[in-house]
Amino acid sequence: MQLRALAPLFVALALLAPRAQAQTTLEVYLTAKIEKLATPPSCAPKATHKAACSDVNLVAGAGVDLSKVEGQTVDLVAKPVVATCVVLEVTKVSSATYWHRITAQTGNFKLGDTVRFESRLPLISVSPWIISAGKFFFPAGTYGTLLLDPLTLVYVNNYVPLFGVLRLDVKIPVDTNLIGVTIYSQGAWVGLDSQSNPTGQLLNVDCFQIKSNQ
Repeated sequence: MQLRALAPLFVALALLAPRAQAQTTLEVYLTAKIEKLATPPSCAPKATHKAACSDVNLVAGAGVDLSKVEGQTVDLVAKPVVATCVVLEVTKVSSATYWHRITAQTGNFKLGDTVRFESRLPLISVSPWIISAGKFFFPAGTYGTLLLDPLTLVYVNNYVPLFGVLRLDVKIPVDTNLIGVTIYSQGAWVGLDSQSNPTGQLLNVDCFQIKSNQ
């Protein structure tokens, strides 16, 4: 199977992966940029942080200090906490080898601005560019966690990183109907392991809200 053909398969895997364990014992793998919560939501009073551009609230487990990784993109291993919103108790934290981020030419994401989608990826891999207009939460085992709303998810194309770095520049159309719209993008990669078996990872999500150019 060609690497290029694996990208849509990987996205489908994230959407359809069965949960092998009960929710109370499920281990969640998540790559995220850590943000401090100004005020914890009522559904998660013990949460101190969240995964950026998501509704994932985080509680530090034993031996974990999330304040030390604020503003950083990290790989998390966590356990779900029973609540009426998404809450994870983080049990392990490590620096993320691979990540995804969005930047703007002016830094303001205005109409007509050029937006750069950038990812750090394995040297031999393919990255499906996927964007969405909403947030979601679906653990896909060791592949990571899908954080993009599948109902508005758009698979654009597959790209091969150059020396492990992928940069895609896109101009925001000058259309006033887009003002206020938030765009979410999640990094992802697929490849083959040493045994030629498919492998890959869902990375962190980043987002921006489109502003007026006035």
